[in-house]
Amino acid sequence: MSAPTFVMQTVDGFRMNSLGVALIGTGFMGKCHAMAWRNLRAVYGDVIPEIRLEVLAEAELERAEQKAGEFGFSRATSDWRRAVNDSAVDIVSIQLPIGWLANCWDFATTWI
Repeated sequence: MSAPTFVMQTVDGFRMNSLGVALIGTGFMGKCHAMAWRNLRAVYGDVIPEIRLEVLAEAELERAEQKAGEFGFSRATSDWRRAVNDSAVDIVSIQLPIGWLANCWDFATTWI
């Protein structure tokens, strides 16, 4: 079985050399996804863009700041809307319990 082939996305004909990630939620799956994003190039090499861990969102700012440092994100916020609307973010990884997911998902997908 061969490794997956990635197609580099382009914007106006320019190759995207990096992608900024926002992570919403810091529970078990949030941590799993943070680790996955951080190590993606270690697995697939430079066939994919560099991954920048830009902003982490969690309900309580103190926890967001703690987890941002722990997970390797540049910034933290207690408002997931700020993470979704951040100009440095290209990918939003929503890792919330099912009951909290709907509003965030609806909002996040309106700008796609």
